[in-house]
Amino acid sequence: MTIKLHCFGESGNAYKAALALELSGLDWEPVFVDFFAGETRSPDYRANVNEMGEAPVLVDGDIKLTQSGVIQQYITDKTGKFGGAPGEKYEVLRWVLWDNHKMSSQAGMTRFLINFLPAEHRNADVIAFAQGRLKAAFQVLNAHLEGRTDRGPWPHQCRSQLLRLSLLSRTLRLRPRRLAQYRPLAFQHRSHPRLESPL
Repeated sequence: MTIKLHCFGESGNAYKAALALELSGLDWEPVFVDFFAGETRSPDYRANVNEMGEAPVLVDGDIKLTQSGVIQQYITDKTGKFGGAPGEKYEVLRWVLWDNHKMSSQAGMTRFLINFLPAEHRNADVIAFAQGRLKAAFQVLNAHLEGRTDRGPWPHQCRSQLLRLSLLSRTLRLRPRRLAQYRPLAFQHRSHPRLESPL
């Protein structure tokens, strides 16, 4: 049976779930969620897809899961991939939770403020604050990777993908509709060289 992922291309959380599915080799297909037209706020979506009104949502037969970290763990449990070596489960989980709370949440908020909020509602001080939080997250990850040459658990296995998810859009079949219009997050690659180093 083909796994279905309710998702949309502008969502970083949907990209994380789609990336794990794609790299796992599982048979899956995206189900487009029209987030910007309000689909996730509709009574039908909340009653039948996700009561939280969010995407992504993974459906595998009778199993329905929400939250990208839970979806990633499900894919790991189902395939035996991406979990690190025996004994590294909690280290991997630690970084998944850190990403969800400190990296992806800040990146998502910053992307929304810069690219999707109408220009007249974009507050420069709020954007600068969000960029500062994101920069702090990049610094934590960069410092953790400094001097490491091993290929231990996440984020070491995935550091190049963290900042290159948009390049995978063709493979993931989730290309955002207006990609060329997006403004960058003001991330300076030279300030965080370990995030861009090859695996």
